[in-house]
Amino acid sequence: MRGGFEVLEAASARDALETVERQRPAAAVVDLKLADGMTGPGLAETLGQRGIPVVVTKGYAPAHLDGLERWPVLVKPFDPEALVAALRSAIGDGPATPAYRQASGTSPVGG
Repeated sequence: MRGGFEVLEAASARDALETVERQRPAAAVVDLKLADGMTGPGLAETLGQRGIPVVVTKGYAPAHLDGLERWPVLVKPFDPEALVAALRSAIGDGPATPAYRQASGTSPVGG
């Protein structure tokens, strides 16, 4: 357990989709860039359609979010506390904390 969450890992978007078929997670952390052909926003959209809250991570901070506004976004590097806060916010288990707001530079969905 990390931050009160049990962590399931997937090496690719395909693995992630197979994992959620076997065990439904409370939320998912999806990187913007994926190596296996599916985009991070594509995976996030698919998971969202299945009712799984998503937090997106990315390695750069452009001036705009390019359609990512619907998900909490964390720019790397970020503190583990910010990730836990973003996950809690995404699943509706608490407000965004200052650590999340500072790391993301954005407000969470619904926040």
